[in-house]
Amino acid sequence: MAAPGPRIRAFTWADLPALARLRAEPEGHEGDPAPDSMQRLRRDLSDPALDAERDVLLAFKGDALVGQATLNVEPAIDRIVLGMTAHRKHGPRGVQAALARGAAARARDLGLARLQVDVPEADEVLQRLLTRLRFGHVRTHLHLRRPPLARVPVEVRPPNERTRLATQQDAPAIAALQNAAFTGSWGFSPNTPEHIAYRAFERAPDPPDAIVLVERDDVLVAYCWTRPGIGGAPGFIGMVGTHPALQGQGLGTVATAAGVNHLVDHGSREIDITVDSENPPAIRVYERLGFRRAWRALWYERRFSGAPRRA
Repeated sequence: MAAPGPRIRAFTWADLPALARLRAEPEGHEGDPAPDSMQRLRRDLSDPALDAERDVLLAFKGDALVGQATLNVEPAIDRIVLGMTAHRKHGPRGVQAALARGAAARARDLGLARLQVDVPEADEVLQRLLTRLRFGHVRTHLHLRRPPLARVPVEVRPPNERTRLATQQDAPAIAALQNAAFTGSWGFSPNTPEHIAYRAFERAPDPPDAIVLVERDDVLVAYCWTRPGIGGAPGFIGMVGTHPALQGQGLGTVATAAGVNHLVDHGSREIDITVDSENPPAIRVYERLGFRRAWRALWYERRFSGAPRRA
């Protein structure tokens, strides 16, 4: 008789230490989690866009926590994005299958049409598993890396244009620009000032994220979200946005270059960035700034229809 599959249940805050241990395990750490990792996890799970006791699923074999899934619920674009961690010593593929089924059930409960997950191109086993679970490949993202290089030369710009680092008071303007720049783009769910403020300023990781702003006549026209590497890891550039009315004027290049220089100045040797494979203009900008293609991520999607939306 086949062994029973993992038991799936929702996270509670009493699970925080066990979840921190699980998240450390794939990184090669053993034993009790460091206090700072517990604090970072608590901050991550307190994000206002996340309902941790609804949107985090745990997988158990007996009393052992062997996997977890975070469900990024995005009703505005009718989807959930699934992220999974599975203990490598407890049959991770079976754990991932159970978590994916649990996420599918949650999507149906919420009446959402799509469940998506991104998979490294090299992980062919997980791709086959998702195919068996009725997921299909829908998009490809390129992961680029800038090797250890000097700062980017600063381009001469008009005197009414400047770059600076954002403060918490800039969150409404950043949210407005981001939503104007990306609404309608594949996979983008509109953000609120509260989400921006929490992720950049209130979550306060150490070291914190930094958002580089480009302004013309004191009006925000472009931005670059950066995250320094921790413990020697590469720095990371998140979203780079330009006001739709000003695209094609080089502002995206200015913002990205300023973000690169900020990370270099603060000790990041290598820098990572992710870009949609169907965005050649952005790819060209990043390659001109020294980024090179490192690997690809394949986005898989399962669709649902006819699920009643619950209040």
